[in-house]
Amino acid sequence: MTVIVDVGGREFGIAPYKLGAMKRAAPAIDAMNAIAGAFSTMAGMTAALGYALDVLFVGLHAVDPALTRDSLDDAFGIDDAPRIMSAVQEVLAASGLQPKGEAPAPPAAPAEGALPSSLETSSAT
Repeated sequence: MTVIVDVGGREFGIAPYKLGAMKRAAPAIDAMNAIAGAFSTMAGMTAALGYALDVLFVGLHAVDPALTRDSLDDAFGIDDAPRIMSAVQEVLAASGLQPKGEAPAPPAAPAEGALPSSLETSSAT
């Protein structure tokens, strides 16, 4: 699944990240996670958005090597925060990462004394 990101009126399709791209994005992802909830201050907000743009830049630069990281700072504003964060989440989800709390639940253990499902029979008589 390709994620479409609009940069200054120009649309880019970012492919899911493979291992190499994840390695390049990992420091920014870790930094972004470390300051989660930092949107309460302007310094925190700009730092979080900067890290988010670092993550997107990995994919954008693969599409257009002439694109610079500084051009992203010039193309996006604070009002773009929801769009930036959504794009990061989409790229990471498409790359196989799940947000905390959304991992699939493990199968439930059978109740003590319950028959395995393969041994259950219909009691209709």
